[in-house]
Amino acid sequence: RVPVMMGKCGIGRGKCDKQCAEVIVEEHTACGCACTLSEEMCRSVTHSYNGDMCACECKDIIGKRECLDQGKLWDENFCKCGCPAVFSCTSGTEYSNNTCACEVKDNITEMNKIEDNRIPRSNNPSMITWEMLIIGIILGIILILIMIICLLISRLRRIKHIIKCTRSGDEHKDSEEYHEMGNKDI
Repeated sequence: RVPVMMGKCGIGRGKCDKQCAEVIVEEHTACGCACTLSEEMCRSVTHSYNGDMCACECKDIIGKRECLDQGKLWDENFCKCGCPAVFSCTSGTEYSNNTCACEVKDNITEMNKIEDNRIPRSNNPSMITWEMLIIGIILGIILILIMIICLLISRLRRIKHIIKCTRSGDEHKDSEEYHEMGNKDI
């Protein structure tokens, strides 16, 4: 029996009540440190037993170091180098465990199996599409509107000049200009 201090805590928040108690502890006297693996379990072509680590380790230490230096993963069970993640590749390529990347397949027959469902392009430049026709019509309308705007601006300038002349008191000159401008418009 070992004396301990226990805390009684409820479900909600708040303080825990402390209480002294005795706990019965089971004591093992016949136990010791030992490894569950034996040297015989690790004997193989690829593995050897490491008693300090209590583990089977790969004999190819240089291969393991080269694998880890390349940023790859080392598999201790099979003593092989692997890629950190296997990605799915697009059609015509396959994943390579050597390069850890998708590589183009060398087999030409595999590439011929891929169906090409694309619509072929129309390379006939002489065809005028309806879109081009509409763009042409809109450009024509815009040009006509620009010409009308220019004509209205010139008329406004003439009228402004006439008003300016009549205010200055030069009526004789104004009537001649008005008569000349009236003849031009007709």
